[in-house]
Amino acid sequence: MKPYKTILFITAIFTMMGLLGYAIPSDGVAVGSMNLTFPSPQEVMEGSVEYTQKPLIDMDQVFFGMESIQRQIEEEKASEYIKARRKVLAHKYSPSYPNDSVEWIFPLFEALENAKNKKVRIIHYGDSQIEEDRMSNYLRAAVQDTFGGYGVGLVPAIQTIPTSSFGQKCSTSLPRYLVYGTQDMRMEERNYGPLGQTALLSDTATFSFYRLNYNKTHDNTKYFSKITILLDNIKRTTTATISIRGSQQTKTANIGDHSITFDLPDSTTRASIFMNGNALIHGFMVDGDNVGVQFDNAAMRGCSGTIFTSINSESLRNYYTQNSIPLIIMQFGGNRVPYTKTDKAIISYCEQLTRQINYLRNISPQSKILFIGPSDMSTNINGSMQTYPHLPKLIDSLREMCLRNDVAYWDLYAAMGGENSMTTWVNSNPPLAGSDHIHFTYTGSNRASEMLWQGLMKAYELYKIQNK
Repeated sequence: MKPYKTILFITAIFTMMGLLGYAIPSDGVAVGSMNLTFPSPQEVMEGSVEYTQKPLIDMDQVFFGMESIQRQIEEEKASEYIKARRKVLAHKYSPSYPNDSVEWIFPLFEALENAKNKKVRIIHYGDSQIEEDRMSNYLRAAVQDTFGGYGVGLVPAIQTIPTSSFGQKCSTSLPRYLVYGTQDMRMEERNYGPLGQTALLSDTATFSFYRLNYNKTHDNTKYFSKITILLDNIKRTTTATISIRGSQQTKTANIGDHSITFDLPDSTTRASIFMNGNALIHGFMVDGDNVGVQFDNAAMRGCSGTIFTSINSESLRNYYTQNSIPLIIMQFGGNRVPYTKTDKAIISYCEQLTRQINYLRNISPQSKILFIGPSDMSTNINGSMQTYPHLPKLIDSLREMCLRNDVAYWDLYAAMGGENSMTTWVNSNPPLAGSDHIHFTYTGSNRASEMLWQGLMKAYELYKIQNK
């Protein structure tokens, strides 16, 4: 159709509609049972015709319904988790996790939350930095306050270094064997037990346990309700009689047995155990009841963490298989700092530690391992106390070794403040470290442990977001 014909057609239509508008009365025309109305040209031109506004239909709701809403909720939740995860990885006190996977540590939190139903143990190995229960005492109190439990946990048969957490004595001087001691304290069978030390009972001895009331003693270590004696290499029937509040219990262990357990009244504060027999005593578990968390301190003075392969695997396996141990903490490196100065020495040390990690993992495959590296340490350089020059290189190598072997690494050196921070800790008021520029004071060890705990709790917050 030609354009002018189209225009004529449209004009004719509008003319006809206008005539209808004028011709039909405003009140309409009755057609049968219906009333036909038509707007006048004036109403159309003035815009007085009313149109009903209907709400728009949400087509997403029509086609997808609740599926769309659920998808939106999940996306918002994922966004919250991703943001929280980034904060954990960026937190100044967070450990370094293998492959930057914070989720690596989630099995630990699952086990800790289950401690209300089942007893869980954590063992903290370390050098003299954790002696006297330093660092462990803060971590023990924090984890027990958060997840439940009480009791000081595993202690050696002979406690040569007193602690502020718990009191114990032995009536006689028993022979002791140490995997980390001098050569004359080693034993051919290598049955040192989980603490790396053991005592030989060949006749009789009385062991006493009691609460301490120092201002540094946490309330959670003042009470206990179960004592388990860890035994090994029993040569003849060994008896143990425990005395508490005027009452006594007697139990025996025969060749092939590995423990004697006494269930005690709740919140016991004092007990003595008379023993008669011939056996190795690997230690005493001074625990709470059958649930909660126990935190064992295994201090090894002078040790650099390379001694675990020198412990008979069976004397370790009994401890690890009989207990639920989701976490092993290894805190070493300080004793190697003055001597590990070359790249070759650092590589060799990391290789030795790798063997120890693999050894423990083979014995306790369910356990996660967290390695705490050395603190800042100072030496005299040109008349002033400064960080050992090779310490940062050692720390970087330790971190890389741990992450490569599926072990989390916590950088104590960085948490303290990095280079020359030890001098700041020594000169703080109150002092956080001793004049040797190596060891923490009690205040300093609590501060170091608090920083680690903060980092772990950031990961726990993420775990709780995931499990909403």
